[in-house]
Amino acid sequence: MMRLLRGSGATGLSAMDLTGPGRLVRPMLTLRRDEILNYLKAIGADYVNDSTNQSPAMLRNRIRLHLLPTLERDYAPGLRYRLTDLAAEMRSLHDYVTLEAQSELKQRLQSRSRFDLAGFAELHPALANATLREFLRTVIGDLRSIYRADIERMRKLCTVGAPGSIAELPRKWRLRCEYVVAVLEPVPSAETARSFRPRGARFDVALSRDGLTEVPGAGFNFTARLLRSGDKDFPCEPSMPRTHPWAAIFDADRIDGKLIVRGSEAGDRIGPLGMIGSRKVHDVFIDHKLARVRRSTWPIVAANGELLWIPGMVRSRGALVTAATKNLLHLAARPDTYRAKHIVA
Repeated sequence: MMRLLRGSGATGLSAMDLTGPGRLVRPMLTLRRDEILNYLKAIGADYVNDSTNQSPAMLRNRIRLHLLPTLERDYAPGLRYRLTDLAAEMRSLHDYVTLEAQSELKQRLQSRSRFDLAGFAELHPALANATLREFLRTVIGDLRSIYRADIERMRKLCTVGAPGSIAELPRKWRLRCEYVVAVLEPVPSAETARSFRPRGARFDVALSRDGLTEVPGAGFNFTARLLRSGDKDFPCEPSMPRTHPWAAIFDADRIDGKLIVRGSEAGDRIGPLGMIGSRKVHDVFIDHKLARVRRSTWPIVAANGELLWIPGMVRSRGALVTAATKNLLHLAARPDTYRAKHIVA
């Protein structure tokens, strides 16, 4: 009845169970007060009354001593037993839906705090809400202070929320939408946010052609290595060697000017390798479903005003490696996990 008055959903209306959490067991939960008293009388056992059970200061006492007797006397005789039956039915439904939700969550978890949203909007709302509850339980550890309204707000964000939108949750947590992924994360403290927030997209960091370069404004580290013709690792193929999206190879002698890593600026365009013409960097970000909050801080490698590489996305046609290449520059980008986590604050 207390949970009904608070507006709990099916999970809350399941009420207390005979077992759990953990090793806890409640063997007398289904017994009525008069049954216990009659048993104690029959065996001649004494007992002690907890005086706080009569205090009207507590909601549970006011419900037990006043509200329920009034409802049973004037409106619904035997209501407490029907509430018990309802709780048992809700518990059975909750157990079934929870098992389904755990199975659904297992398929959607990309990491401990990243949740795949592909097809999530097609789930039945009951299963969707239960899956989000299990997601919260997995990341946070329990559902204390989490109410039905919080779960419903999360579901709406995951089904119709725009990329970059955020649902604030109790206990300093938040759910953030990134296209087809939702991220559950702690709300950054003001101190952390000040430490890692870049000033807009304005960060220009000189990129070393040999060794490590840290780019705090983007939350990335870059590693550069120069290879010369005749070196053991110099590629034998007379064309562009294959690399993964987080690495790129350039003809070092055809890079015009100093290499820098910077954020995107209005009007930025890049000439993608394998295409004719150029594309707006903004459109590249959208195609790769980059969250809006990360676009201004995503690193771009440039030289003398020409964009050469957007790590993880596009390599330009600039400074291509050919059969005539004598000096080759190998760049690799790696997110600095701690900084990248907080840079969106």
